[in-house]
Amino acid sequence: HRESAFTLGFLTLNSAEEKFSYISCGYSPLWHLPANVSSPRRLSPENIALGITPHVTMMEVEGNLAIGDRLILHTFQTGQAGKGNLPVTSEEAEKEFLEALKEAIYLPTQQQVDAIFRKTSRIDRRYSTTPKASR
Repeated sequence: HRESAFTLGFLTLNSAEEKFSYISCGYSPLWHLPANVSSPRRLSPENIALGITPHVTMMEVEGNLAIGDRLILHTFQTGQAGKGNLPVTSEEAEKEFLEALKEAIYLPTQQQVDAIFRKTSRIDRRYSTTPKASR
């Protein structure tokens, strides 16, 4: 019953053991960007949202975390998806996000977020413009 389904992302950081674990249930992937690496790795099993199927096994992602590593979460959903001339699919949004992330990879965190937001906002506007009705 999809009416009672909900998404959940659960990230645990264990600094004493320098490890992390992530469970995504119908939510976005986790991106791991090790220090001094220019391309993040997508780390998420494709679990379904909670409440859809009563007997399902959820997969968990685990990994090592070093000083300087970054873990990044993003929903890959644009606010206007499906409302404009061309819908933005999750694959298109993910590709655009990854491109924006790579362009901003060496910026400080807040500047990185701002740069990614600006780029992905342009993507959203590009796909959400609808022709005006003539009067």
